[in-house]
Amino acid sequence: MRRVAGGRLVLLATAAVAVFSGGCSSSGSGTPRGWKLVADPTGSCQATTPPDWQAGREFFLKKERAEIRQTARGKQAFPPRGFALWEGGLPKPTGGARRFQLRHAQVRGEEVCSVWRIKAGTNFTPEETALADQVGQTLRWVR
Repeated sequence: MRRVAGGRLVLLATAAVAVFSGGCSSSGSGTPRGWKLVADPTGSCQATTPPDWQAGREFFLKKERAEIRQTARGKQAFPPRGFALWEGGLPKPTGGARRFQLRHAQVRGEEVCSVWRIKAGTNFTPEETALADQVGQTLRWVR
């Protein structure tokens, strides 16, 4: 996990760590042409995604309670972790099964807005990673 400008957290997790990179042509607003605006079920956060991505299949977008943990800098809020990230998607990892995740999150107080992708068996390709990174850059709180 790393904290970047604006308090945004980029969480790299599971059996293997993926590094975000990449870019795409855009419409000038920072969002690629033809992408759709999606919101989480509460209407609290939104992101834009490629038009063929379906919520609950290709990506997940959710507002949740942050995990509060004691660190060397005092108490800090972090995105939830663990098997909860797999709900509604792939089966929970068992035994030696390899699962991969790319996640972008914004923490606000004790709440977190996250957009993530999960994948079983093989790691994300550089192209998939670049798309996930671009989607993560559009993540916004709206309430």
